[in-house]
Amino acid sequence: MLCLLATTIGWKKCSLFRLIPRRLHLIIDWLRKRYHASVLFEIRQRLRDIFRPRALRSCRYYIHDLVTHPIQDDIFMEIYWVSEPVGPGPGASIYIGDDEVMRFDCFGSVEGHYHFNVRQSKFVPDGELIRIYFPPGTVADHINNAAIQLRRNLVYGRGTNLDPKVRTVKIDQQAIDEAAELMQQELTRIARLHDSSRLPLEEAAV
Repeated sequence: MLCLLATTIGWKKCSLFRLIPRRLHLIIDWLRKRYHASVLFEIRQRLRDIFRPRALRSCRYYIHDLVTHPIQDDIFMEIYWVSEPVGPGPGASIYIGDDEVMRFDCFGSVEGHYHFNVRQSKFVPDGELIRIYFPPGTVADHINNAAIQLRRNLVYGRGTNLDPKVRTVKIDQQAIDEAAELMQQELTRIARLHDSSRLPLEEAAV
């Protein structure tokens, strides 16, 4: 109905369409104050499922040479090369269902970092994606740290996710330990493939 109205009288002439963007932030603020974040997250998830397909990190333009590995039912990981300006370097994403619960950017130096529950950055003031930095070190150091964080903290990432479907997924720790070892090997492989000068063989031993 709104589309028919807009095409009939013109988008710019329709005051309704001019008011929506101006008032949208007020509506969002009101919803945030009135309802718990988990309720808003559930609404957003359902709208996303209706209007657009699953948005994996592999769909983004700065990801190259992606490989996907299953970990267990409803959990899988993506390994890739990241060509972001802050990098570049090897990276990995851990998904429970279609939610990116952990993301690792193993850039080396002081730039390497990881994230929990990437989609939930929308609920952080200014929408900033929170980074947890690895201790300064080589790419190999950050790859090793990423494997440790996956083993220790996937349960934490699941528990702090706002989606009830994610929080109820049971995690097989043995499968996660095996996945961490595989992730370490794959990140090392892709780092050597793209920039072996940053990952000498003696540093890359797994």
